[in-house]
Amino acid sequence: MAIIDGEGNNSSGTNSFEKKVGVNKNVKRIIHIGWKHKIDERSKFIHIKEPIAGAKTIELDQAKKYRLAEVKNMILEAMKTEENSKYFEGSVVDIENRAAASSKIHILTNDFEFKENLPNNRQTVHNVDLSIPVIDEKNIHFSEILLGKGAFGTVKRATWLETDVAVKTMELSTSNKYIICEMNIMDKVRHPNIISIMAVSFSQSQCHIVMEYFDSESLRSVLFNGNSKLKLKLNEKNKSLISYQICKAITFLHESRPAILHKDIKPDNILVDRHYTTKVCDLGLSKCDAMPSALHTTIGHNFQGTPLYMAPEILIQYKEATIYSDVWSLACVIVELYSQKNVWTLPLGVGYNLINLRGIVSTLKAPNLSKMPIYLRSLLKECFLHEPEKRPSAHTLLNTFKAGTESLE
Repeated sequence: MAIIDGEGNNSSGTNSFEKKVGVNKNVKRIIHIGWKHKIDERSKFIHIKEPIAGAKTIELDQAKKYRLAEVKNMILEAMKTEENSKYFEGSVVDIENRAAASSKIHILTNDFEFKENLPNNRQTVHNVDLSIPVIDEKNIHFSEILLGKGAFGTVKRATWLETDVAVKTMELSTSNKYIICEMNIMDKVRHPNIISIMAVSFSQSQCHIVMEYFDSESLRSVLFNGNSKLKLKLNEKNKSLISYQICKAITFLHESRPAILHKDIKPDNILVDRHYTTKVCDLGLSKCDAMPSALHTTIGHNFQGTPLYMAPEILIQYKEATIYSDVWSLACVIVELYSQKNVWTLPLGVGYNLINLRGIVSTLKAPNLSKMPIYLRSLLKECFLHEPEKRPSAHTLLNTFKAGTESLE
């Protein structure tokens, strides 16, 4: 394995690395790591992002000197996951020490015999290895019925093989990362409370994800739209039943191996039918028009999710999502379900924007739980702890709703 710096110079000793990392003694020695990959020896290296890699950091002890080999091993271990292990040979880790204003260092392997490409352009979207069929676009018969519209595509009702389906259509040129993520995750997930993928299809410029059609409305529509066609009776028993099914879905995702994060749990991404059957959807990261505010719109890129339901470590500290941030979002949904009001209430005259929302979350610490059943209050309060690891698991919530549902029967 060869080591080269940003100018393409070989770097085999300790000194060149220490000069780059230890420039400023007053700042933390943080190394920001990114993943690069190339398809063959003639190709250029291309930055690769989630789900295969994603940005990571390691922090070095300011008082300690490190050998290059030691730091290299720390970086490789930080990047290794179950998902990227089969791609690890033949890849590059580029290291950028921003605090020391250093040039980039690349850890470069020399093996270019890979089985498949990594996601970065349209061609790799077509080559994603899935268990479901890839079908011809002409076999999908689209209706004009729009079921939903989100940050990364639209969902229309359609038929395929004489079967009603819902088809999510995304533009290939702008959303490849999210398309690959959603296809891969949906292909792995089979659960009665999660919308299932059935097939995928590609045109020159679009990708179609063919999903089961679930005759339902979003939980947001049920809660806040007075014209909802379902007219559900939202008593405590039915609210508990809906919550139980949502928790089943999220517990299944979190306890899969490797764990799957939803990252965008909100009423818009939860579907309910007239029998109170509930399913979670949109596993790729959507938009709602119930509140005239950007706080109900999914944000992509590094700041992922929907602000109103974001945990403080993401909303305020810009950290990466975890199962604990999913639990925060899940608790927000449960609070809205029981109270039938927005989880965070801003003072009169204060507009809904990110700055004000951050202030409310920082000040209140937890939303108003007075509308919650007494048996739920203490547990939900723990879901809003600002120390993520102290929040209960989705499984704990599931068990609580299971007991609550049984007691109401």
